[in-house]
Order: sequence, then structure tokens, then C-alpha cells
Amino acid sequence: MAGEPHPVVVVHVKLLGFLKRWCDQPGLDLEIRAGATVRDLIYLLADRLGSEFRQAILDRNGDLHGGVELILDGREIPPQKIPGIQVCAETDLVIIPIIVGGR
Repeated sequence: MAGEPHPVVVVHVKLLGFLKRWCDQPGLDLEIRAGATVRDLIYLLADRLGSEFRQAILDRNGDLHGGVELILDGREIPPQKIPGIQVCAETDLVIIPIIVGGR
């Protein structure tokens, strides 16, 4: 019915590496509408943590850039699949910056 709230799910997000500076706790719980995708979750997180965080994980087109890896419930998510994967209640998402070194 119109006007009824959409059901929500809680997703546990953990930021690793230099991304931890945007979160003063080991992780955070985000509420997002049921049926939302991982991409929706990333945008919600970026809205909550601000423009510097957004620039740290997303490219100009709003896609996850190559310097970040997502682990959803223990499995790596290939970047091209992010828009199509729905999050469920009690999902765990870990965002890991990839540090590439060289000489």
C-alpha cells in the first residue's frame, strides 16, 4: 500500500586499511531497503561517510575503482557483478583497499 514503509535489512560493513579513518569503530551497521543491491549499499555508505570517502572508492562514473576489493559474506565480488547482487539481512561486507607496490 502507498505510504507504508519499505522493509529494511541490516548489513554489517567493515572497512580495512586506510579506509578505516572514515569509521571510528571496527565496523558499522547500515539499514537499507530490502532488495537493494551491493551498488546501492556502496552509494549509501558513500553518502554517509562523505565526499572524500566516495573519491577513495568510486571513480568518476560512480563505479568501484580498481583499487578496492569487496568481500561479501566471505566471497570476493567481481566489479562487474556489483550492480546485480542483492544484499540480505545480516550480510557482511568488507571493503579492502588494494595497495600495489613497485620499485
